[in-house]
Amino acid sequence: MAGRGDIVIYPPDVYVGAIVSDFAGRRGQITQMALEGADTYVVEATVPLSSMFGYVTVLRDRTSGRGTFTLEFTHYAPVPADVARPIVEARREYVQTKRQ
Repeated sequence: MAGRGDIVIYPPDVYVGAIVSDFAGRRGQITQMALEGADTYVVEATVPLSSMFGYVTVLRDRTSGRGTFTLEFTHYAPVPADVARPIVEARREYVQTKRQ
């Protein structure tokens, strides 16, 4: 099981594409997008918390320092098999080396 959270990002409209594409690589799921004001979007998504470490730096880089966000833990969810497999294998190797 891995922690998941809801994130709300407020990027300027010219950077929305970069933000949305970044979430695909983070296994995030966009739940809502809306224009707020003249040039700011609100992008809401759910994301694995483990993929969000260091996101402040990424957001600053992709929005030239103009984007902000809030992140809140919501629940635990099963880890996808393709992500869990390397974790389990690494743990098995670690246990094997400790037994020797």
